[in-house]
Amino acid sequence: MIWKLRTTLAMLGMVCCALTSIPNHAKAQTTEALAAADRLIAVQDVDAMMQDMASKVAASLPGASDVQKRAFVVEMNAPAFMSRYKGLLRIAMARNMTVDELNAMSEFYSRPVAKSAMTKMGTLMADVMPFIQSEIPAMVARVMKTP
Repeated sequence: MIWKLRTTLAMLGMVCCALTSIPNHAKAQTTEALAAADRLIAVQDVDAMMQDMASKVAASLPGASDVQKRAFVVEMNAPAFMSRYKGLLRIAMARNMTVDELNAMSEFYSRPVAKSAMTKMGTLMADVMPFIQSEIPAMVARVMKTP
């Protein structure tokens, strides 16, 4: 069960990083890009999004006891984890997106419709996480067999 919890955390990290790592013509990290990333992280309310996502994903963990589900939520919202996650997210955003792109996203996420959509991300991740958890281990095993 611990392996599944760790796998879930890893998969969540990969999904979030993938969303911020789409190749484009972004400039290298600059103070301006990091500041724009900070604004985007703040307007997205990453802490609230993670809390919502963790509780909904925990509810869908196959075979997890209530104690394990609560432990998962605690782990996903631990200040040390959130600090590392937001630090990585900040750097990935500044590295892979332009200041204009970050500013446009901040503007979008400030809108009521985007805020409404963000409140649904926990449910969305809870819906897709069982698929990710079931598919990725077999996929990794197949790839690792290839020389």
